[in-house]
Formats: sequence, C-alpha cells, structure tokens
Amino acid sequence: MSGSDRVLRAGFAALAFALPLALYLATASGSVQFDDAAELTLCARFWSSAHPPGYPIWVLLAHLWGGVFGYSPRSLAALSGVLGAAASLVLFFAGEKWLRAPACGALAPRAAAWAALGAALLTAVGATFWQWSNSVEVYALQVLATALLLWGAAGDQARWCWRAVLGLGVGLGLANNHLSMVVLLPFVPSWVAALQGRSWGSALRALLPAAAVAAALTVGAWLLLLLRAMVEVPFSFGEPSTPSRLWFHLRGGFFGELLFAPGVDYAGRAMVFGEVLLRHLWLAWIPFVLGARHLWSRQRGLLVSLVAAAGLLFASQWARAYVPNMDASVLPALLLLAPVLALGLTRVPRVPFAALLPALLAASLVLDWSACDRRGYAAADAILADVDASLPPNALLLATGWELQTRAALAQLTEQWRPDVVVLPGSVKGTDAPLFARRQPELHAAVREEYDAFLAAIAAVDPDYVHTDYFQFEDPAVWQRYAALLGKLFAVAKAQGRPVLLDKQSMAFLLDGKVLRNDQVVPCGLLFSIGEVAAPAPFPLHDGWLGHPFLTADLCAYGTLFDLQGIAPQIAGYWRHRGRTELAAAAERAAERLAAAWREYSAGVPAPRRR
Repeated sequence: MSGSDRVLRAGFAALAFALPLALYLATASGSVQFDDAAELTLCARFWSSAHPPGYPIWVLLAHLWGGVFGYSPRSLAALSGVLGAAASLVLFFAGEKWLRAPACGALAPRAAAWAALGAALLTAVGATFWQWSNSVEVYALQVLATALLLWGAAGDQARWCWRAVLGLGVGLGLANNHLSMVVLLPFVPSWVAALQGRSWGSALRALLPAAAVAAALTVGAWLLLLLRAMVEVPFSFGEPSTPSRLWFHLRGGFFGELLFAPGVDYAGRAMVFGEVLLRHLWLAWIPFVLGARHLWSRQRGLLVSLVAAAGLLFASQWARAYVPNMDASVLPALLLLAPVLALGLTRVPRVPFAALLPALLAASLVLDWSACDRRGYAAADAILADVDASLPPNALLLATGWELQTRAALAQLTEQWRPDVVVLPGSVKGTDAPLFARRQPELHAAVREEYDAFLAAIAAVDPDYVHTDYFQFEDPAVWQRYAALLGKLFAVAKAQGRPVLLDKQSMAFLLDGKVLRNDQVVPCGLLFSIGEVAAPAPFPLHDGWLGHPFLTADLCAYGTLFDLQGIAPQIAGYWRHRGRTELAAAAERAAERLAAAWREYSAGVPAPRRR
C-alpha cells in the first residue's frame, strides 16, 4: 500500500467513526425511553444483572463509563453512540479486508477503501442501527461484536492479532447477548474458508485459538457478574446469585419458553421485518443486489452462507412471542449485508463513486430522520408525570407494567421522586426475591410470613420462577398464597392510612384471578384505586411523546399507547355514569387525543406485535 493510500485509508477510517458518532449524539434524547432503558440505567449504576440473558459485558462497560461521565440517560445514550460509531469503524476495516480477499475480487487498496467506507456509513445510518445507537440499550455493543467477527473472519488465523480480533468479537457477543451470537457461530468456518482459501476442516482447526480467546472472555465476564451478584447490591433484576440462576440466565430465561405462542400476529410481524429491511438500506438495495449477483458468480457458497445466517437470525426473532423492538437478533443480521453491499458499490456502472455515496447517504438521512430523531422525545418521563398526578399522598402502588416499574424505581432511587409513595411490582417480589426486603424492609417485615409462603408455593411449581415475574398463576396453591399475601398487604396499608392503587395490568390480573371484584375498583387519573379515594384525580395526559414524530416508529410504545387509548374512554364512561362531569370531561379529552395518536401510530407502523 502506497503512502497516499495509507493517508486516504486513515481519513476514511476517521469519517467512518466521526460521522455516525456526530449523528447519534445529535439525535439522542436526554430522557429515559420506554422498554428496558430505565432498568439498564439502574443496572449500570449499581453494576447489577439485567433481565436474562443478563448482558454482563454491557453492564460492566456502562458502570465504568458512568463512573467517569455520569449515569444520566444522555450519558448512557452517548455510550451507545460511541459503541455504534466504533462498530461503523470496524465495519469499514472488515469491508476493506473482505474486498481485498480473492473470493470477493481482490480489489486494489483504494477501490476497496472507497467501497468499504460507503458500506459502513450506509449501514450506520440505517434506521434500526441508528435507533439503537442513540438510546440506552445493549444492542450497539452487539453490533460492534458482530463487526469484529466479520473483520476477524477475513484475517489470517495463523497470526495472533487476527485470532484476538475474532475471539474478541465472539466473546463480546456471547457475554452480551449470546442468544444471537450462538446462531452465527456455525457459519464462521465457512466464511474463513472462503475468504482465506482454506478447506472447511482447515478453517475449523484454525479457529480453535480464537475460540479459546472467546471462551475465556465469555466465562470471565459471567463469573465476574456471578461473584458480583453474590454481594448484596441495592438493586437487581433477577440476579444470577447461584449456579442454577446463572444457568437460567444463560439459557435465555423466560424467552426460551415464548416461541410460537398462540394469538401472535406472525404475518404482521413479517411485515414489520420487511419494513426493517427496507429502511436499513433504502436506495442502497440496488448496489446490494448488484453485489449479490457478482458474489454469486464468484463465490456463491459465501453468499449463501451470509444470507442463511441473516435469515436464521430473523427467523429466531420472528418466532418469539414478545418482540418489543428490533433487538440484537435483528441487528447482526442487518450487519451481514454490509460486505455484499460494499462489493455492489464497486459494480454500479457509469456512476462516479464520489457522487453516488453522498446521494445515497442523503436519501437515507432524509427518509429515516423522523424515525430516528429522539430529541425532545420524553415518553417515559411523561408517563411518570401522569402517574404522579394520579397518585394521592402516601399511596401504595402495585405496578405490573414494565416501564412503570422500572421508571418509578429509577426516579425514587436517583431523583427523589415521591418519597411518600411505596411502589411495588404487581407480583410484590419483583424480578428478584430479595428485592422486596431490600427496598421496603418495614413493609416486608409486616408481611414476611405470607411472603415466604407465596415464594414457597412458586418454588414447588418451578424454582426458577421464584426470581422472575414471568410466571403464570395456574397452580391453585400459588393463587391461594398470592391472594393471602395481598390481603395482608392491603390490611397493613389500611392500618398505615395508605390508599392502594393499581396500574391497568395489575387491576386486570387481580380481577381475572377473582382477588378483586369490579365494584371494588375506582379510577383515579390513569390508575385504579381499591375503594374510593378522597379526591380522585382527572385523567392526566402530559406532553412529551404523543406529538413527537418518533412515536410512529417506536414499537416499544405500542403497549403503553394501546392500553391508554383503551382505558381513557372506559374511565370517561365510568365517571359520566357516576355524575362526575368534570372527571368525565377530562377523560374524554384525553381519549380524543389518544385516539388521534393511535390512528397516526397505526398508519406509521405497518403491523403491531399482536392483534
């Protein structure tokens, strides 16, 4: 490589990192978002395991990052931006390495660098990549791991530097979200064989040192988290504090039991994935098709392997019953398209590359901006403000909704939000059995006998579910103990002068289980009180998300928006029937706004997760 080529390559590498980083930081929100953002913020702060599969590497990195830059939502979103930009940089190096391999045409250094830059930037501005690189989530780290895998697969595995790169990529992926990385591993030997001109068996033997590096990193990360979990921490979600709990995390926890569930709109989900694919490249699908055609003529086995790996990742995500976002199973699949796209950019006829790349990037930015720009989108903060307005003083709130549980916990632990209010998960125990005792020691002591009996009843059915909220109360003994626990809890609250309120999910759950009757539940704002409260609040609806363009692209908002637009008219009818016109009018105004937002959401997102 000549000196001018080295300078050009260094400049391209800087662009591959700096441009996505600037984009991600400029479009991040300063607020906690829906889904797992509040939980992950807490886990980063306390170096505590997240829900299965735990994400030990992300939690450790975020904990170290927060120790330097703070644990605010903007700071942790910036971490995602750095990881996403690093993935773009590594993808540039990977694309360059792939294009210079004989299997892909052995391009000259300058041509390979141009095409690799184009593929990296077009991938980095794809909607799904962009959306999870400017928020508090683990997925940008998984993309970085996949990019390292692609880069390492093209390197000479006889050299330790390339073994380290490949092993680092696999190890990071396994120690972050191993469920997606495991799907890729069977395809790696075929990539190494094709790119390095080896037989499949020779490639497999050459990968053994990289496998050792990956295994050491993965096992070390998990053991470190296990040791950390054995120390009392202020907050946790399903701590793997024993070997059996660690195994529960490693096998994916409850996700392993949610494949092909009844009632899921799988056809609609396929439409969602179709839009994900479209938004990932837009007009760049044209050079991708050209690249696939060229690779088919040169090394069709490599093309088939890439497409099969991506297809298997999509299928594994599509089959799950609960898909709140286009998560780490989908992002690595999208990343596997980049080498083929890079090859296709060299095959576009009669178009100067210096003009083609800016045009494709500009088109992607224009088409995806409203779907990825989170500035001013304060969805979870707005919901928390609505809950605040719905809570009378000194209330006890049972919250089953995931966003409300985690956002309220974050607010109470770090923002001094409503210290007069006791917030418990609908299951009372939360996703870790000791969590109740750590956070509410006096209340726990008052109901300890009933609480221990409840946990024992769950353990008799399945010990794993003692530490998670994802269990079904199908066993009569569990229902009996749960009802006894709630009865004691409600009696203690009454003795303390605390009104008891429920979110919609908790109310529906207790009504279905015959723990409560309809005539015992009264609306209070967007919550529900057990019995009358002195001055029930009108239905609140704070701004911060309903009017924001990002809402129509946010699948995580689906459940919350669906619930609110369903309960607002019901609450309005309840108060109208009771003669409380001012409360009915407030709920009707909220219902109108929510109905309009739901119509816009339904038009913007092709298919919700469930019918």
